[in-house]
Amino acid sequence: MTLTDAETRPLDGPSQEGRRSRRGLLLSAAAVLVAVGMIVAVVAMRGGGRSKVTTKLANTLDTAPPDTTSTTAASTSTTAAVTKPAAAAPAQQGGPCSMPTPGSSYPDARFGAALAATPTGFVLYGGKGGDFADRTDAYRVECNGWAKAAITHTPPALDGDSPVAVAYDPAIGQAVLVGGGATWAWNGSDWTSKGSAPQLSSAQLVYDAAHAQLVLVGNGDTMETWTWDGAAWTKRAANAPSGRSSFALVYDAARARTYLFGGASEGGGSVPTDLWSWDGTSWAKASPAHTPPSGPMTAAFDAAHNVTIALAFAPNGAAETWQWDGTDWTKLSTAHTPPRRLFGSMAFIPVVQRVVLFGGKVNTVTQQPGQIPTGDEQIVNDLWVWSGTDWTQLR
Repeated sequence: MTLTDAETRPLDGPSQEGRRSRRGLLLSAAAVLVAVGMIVAVVAMRGGGRSKVTTKLANTLDTAPPDTTSTTAASTSTTAAVTKPAAAAPAQQGGPCSMPTPGSSYPDARFGAALAATPTGFVLYGGKGGDFADRTDAYRVECNGWAKAAITHTPPALDGDSPVAVAYDPAIGQAVLVGGGATWAWNGSDWTSKGSAPQLSSAQLVYDAAHAQLVLVGNGDTMETWTWDGAAWTKRAANAPSGRSSFALVYDAARARTYLFGGASEGGGSVPTDLWSWDGTSWAKASPAHTPPSGPMTAAFDAAHNVTIALAFAPNGAAETWQWDGTDWTKLSTAHTPPRRLFGSMAFIPVVQRVVLFGGKVNTVTQQPGQIPTGDEQIVNDLWVWSGTDWTQLR
């Protein structure tokens, strides 16, 4: 599904040897994470040095962000069969700094923006604005606040008519963006070219720590899986999930698996509800006891709690918060829920130990069989954070 489709139809660095040498360390670290529930925080050394991996226990985080209260009404959806409260957040939940409150330097409303963690915060780039013009500005967000970056290089704001794919790569200590057939990396102040890349529609990108590589999945009707070792892209297994767009792709560090779920089918056919896992070699279809509503999903792995958090489309036009724990899906009862949306940007940010959600097309379109769709869309620049038990709106 392209951006145009969404508007017109309802929705029913280091060398390869260096990376390989770190692969054994990363595999060992992943095993320790699973065994003792530790969070891995990857801190890149500045300059030409190699990456250094440090660990911190999930319940010994430094500071807790302030608890603000959202004025957004809670979702009233009644579609889930497995509603239960979210688990309590660990004591002292937070990161080295609190989530900076937006100031005067803040992006305008947009959808399809690239959002990725960095060693010191996160970067937000591109997308398409409320005037439907491409945005090629970048914002750095660090402990000391928000700042618009004075960049001289501009990757594609969108990849054709789909959002670009972006993820943080700890092996090089930079966020990596894939779009327009090229690979780019964020060095903290500007984008640098890293060569060519597969040009896939509706692509998603994650970093697979167990195999020390980026995983790129997309192409709409015919799904493809590619991996990047820091120097070159390699096409992988052919047994990919069925064609779709607006799906969620998440790397689960606690289980050393990449999960793909949800989405909207290309061409307006069936809407996928299946769940797939990638073990570094092949895809396998999972069969959880419960499933979120079908349709587009926005998700991120919450490394502070070792679960995936997803926003799903409820049939009544509301949003629902769901949690994947590696075994089953659970619908969470939250006091506050962001409006459901298309092409929102979500990522886990280690320095604040929070999942962050920005912007997108807030979508309230509903359709009953044989009836004309009702509702509308609004392009927004709202900002939400997930604490482990609830959503808080910061803007």
